[in-house]
Amino acid sequence: MKTLLNIPLLKISEDLVDSFDRIAWRIEESGAPPSWFSQIMGDVGGLLQDILACVRSSCDEEEIDRKYEEIRRIRKILREEISRSERSSQVYAEMVSMLNNLEGLIEISLMKTLIDGASRLDR
Repeated sequence: MKTLLNIPLLKISEDLVDSFDRIAWRIEESGAPPSWFSQIMGDVGGLLQDILACVRSSCDEEEIDRKYEEIRRIRKILREEISRSERSSQVYAEMVSMLNNLEGLIEISLMKTLIDGASRLDR
């Protein structure tokens, strides 16, 4: 069952890499990163590490809820920042796509946790 999770995990990983590439391209295209960009990318990078740790070894429900809450916090900041500057709209769109992919990783982590729990019950 766990091997079935590898397919969406691979797809989401590829999408995340593509998002990073498109963000870099959009920033290069617009001239300079938005002022909010480095802080948000730091937050996203830390969140990605936390989520990948959950994918590798199961996280409990509270940890998973905290990951979703962090994504909601980042989305709120992005919405506030984009309302201040249309110039960053393409970077914003890519960041939203990246957050969607992070949610997909959280879902894989949750499925893995459920599978691990079920396999322990079968023993």
